[in-house]
Amino acid sequence: MKKIILIASAFIVSGTTNAQDKAKSKSTIFEPGNIIVDVGIGVAGYKTLRRETIVVGNNKKDFDKKESATSIIVPIQAEYGFSNWFGLGARFAYSNYFDSAKSNRGIDFDFVLNFHFIKTKRFEMPISLFLGVSNINIKYNDSFNTVVKDNGANNGFMLTPRFYLTDHFALFVNLGFINYVYPSLTFSNNYNKNLIPTNTTVSLGGMGETIGFGAAYKF
Repeated sequence: MKKIILIASAFIVSGTTNAQDKAKSKSTIFEPGNIIVDVGIGVAGYKTLRRETIVVGNNKKDFDKKESATSIIVPIQAEYGFSNWFGLGARFAYSNYFDSAKSNRGIDFDFVLNFHFIKTKRFEMPISLFLGVSNINIKYNDSFNTVVKDNGANNGFMLTPRFYLTDHFALFVNLGFINYVYPSLTFSNNYNKNLIPTNTTVSLGGMGETIGFGAAYKF
């Protein structure tokens, strides 16, 4: 009899615990197995550093030029919920920079970790960490029709408060930091031959903030 009571008690405790866990998970907007896709638009401002490294024999010298840049950025992100607090996903972002002297566009592909520390029935604010690769394509409005390209890396973090209007549809704002590194720019046409000697490497880096808004849908 004692064994039967113990087994029954175990089943009751287990069932109660599972029911509490389910009730707890349903009280929040993000759960394991959720797939969330969001699309946004925003602006970003960066401090940039262009470095020309000249190597002559065993000697190396750097010439730095600091500037600033501003862009419109369009990010698209998809995430899968692995637990009540953790999601994995991918991010694509297209950037178009403001500059009258050149046309500058960038494309990012990133791996994303999302931590859902703050959430209720209609609100959540995941903290996103992302890391990936980036491509830059710059076309100068000069007499050489210069084109500059490079593949590099990017990383950053983002805060994205989401306000759910229904169980599946949300509006969001985001605020974040992004860092770019392009280690070796390649120059086309006569610009490369005349002004960038073969013993010179040109790199470009940028770091700054972004702010934007958009919409998300949970499947």
